[in-house]
Amino acid sequence: MEYSQKTNLNLQLYDTIILTYADPINSINLNSKKIIYGTMMGRYGYYNIDSKILVTLSERSDEQITGTSFSSDLKYFYISIGDKFIFKYNNNEEEKFCYFKCYEHEEIHNQKCDDCFTLLDENKLLILFLNEFENEEPIECYDCDFTLKIIQDNLIEEKNGIINLSNYIVPFDFKFNLFVYLEYLDKEKRQLSLFNVKNEKVENNFIINKNEGHISFVKLIRENSILLVRNYNIIEIRDKNTFNVINSFNYNNEINSIDFYFDDNQLLNLLLLDDKDNLVEGYFNNNQEFIIALSINLSLKDDIDETMRKKGLFNMDFPYYIKGNTKFIIVTCDYSILIFQKTI
Repeated sequence: MEYSQKTNLNLQLYDTIILTYADPINSINLNSKKIIYGTMMGRYGYYNIDSKILVTLSERSDEQITGTSFSSDLKYFYISIGDKFIFKYNNNEEEKFCYFKCYEHEEIHNQKCDDCFTLLDENKLLILFLNEFENEEPIECYDCDFTLKIIQDNLIEEKNGIINLSNYIVPFDFKFNLFVYLEYLDKEKRQLSLFNVKNEKVENNFIINKNEGHISFVKLIRENSILLVRNYNIIEIRDKNTFNVINSFNYNNEINSIDFYFDDNQLLNLLLLDDKDNLVEGYFNNNQEFIIALSINLSLKDDIDETMRKKGLFNMDFPYYIKGNTKFIIVTCDYSILIFQKTI
C-alpha cells in the first residue's frame, strides 16, 4: 500500500517522568487528564497532565503491575497487581478507592501464582492458569482453567471456565470479552484464535503460514477489526470475522511498539516506535493510502535531556510502550516516560 507524507503536526516535550533504575514500566495508559502507570517492581501511580504533578500511589507491591485501565465512562481507573489484587480508584478523588482479592485464601494464590497469566480490560481481569508438566513428556493440548474477575460497583463477580490450549501459544490481547492468542501448529503453520470468555467458545480460527512472516503484534481495534504486525514491519488492518485485509502498509523499519486511538471524528490513528528511535503517527485515508502525519527521531530531538539521549533512550531491551490521543503522546524509555504535546 502506498503512503504519503503530511507533516502538519509537530511534537513539543511537555514533561519527563524519571523512572527508578532497573524498574521498567510494565503497563501504562492515558486519557485527556491523566496518565496511569505500573512497573515490574510493583510501583504504580498517576500523573496529572494539567498540573504536571506526579503522584505515587504505591512504592512497592507484592507482585508486578500487570494492567492499567480506565473505565469506559472515565469515572474510575483500575490497577491489577499480578493475579493477586485489583485496585479501583475514583478518577477525580483518588483517595477514594477499594481493592479486591483475586483469591479467598493466600494458600490458593501461592499454589497457582507461578503458572498463571493475566490480562486487564477496563473492569475485567482475565486469569489463565497454565498447566506445568514435570518429569513428563510435554503434551500438545490440555484443558486450561481460566477465571474472569469483573468489578461491579464495590463487588467482584467471578466466572470460571475452560479453554483448550496447546503448549505453544502466544497471548496477545483481551478486549470485548475476546482473548486473542497465536498457536504454533507445526513448522509451517500458525493459528490465530479469538476465544469468547463469556460463552467459552472459539469464535474464529485463522491459519497464518510461515512465509507470511513473524507475528509481533495483534490488537483488537473494534469488535469487528484487528490490528496486526507481521514480518516485523507490515501493518495490517483485518476483518475480525473473515481475516480479509482491509488496509495494509509496508513500513521501512522494524516496529518495536505500536498502538492506536480514535480521534473526535472516529478516525483510527496509528502510533508506532521503530528500531531507529523514530516515533510515527499516521492513518489510512479513504483511498487506503497511509498518511504519515508525524515522524520524529527521538534520539535527535533536542528538547529531550541530552544526557539521556547520549546514553540511549532504548538500549536495555525492555518492552517499550507508546500511547496517545489527539493532544498528547507518551513513550516509555529506559530511564523515563516522555510526555509530548502535539502542536501545529
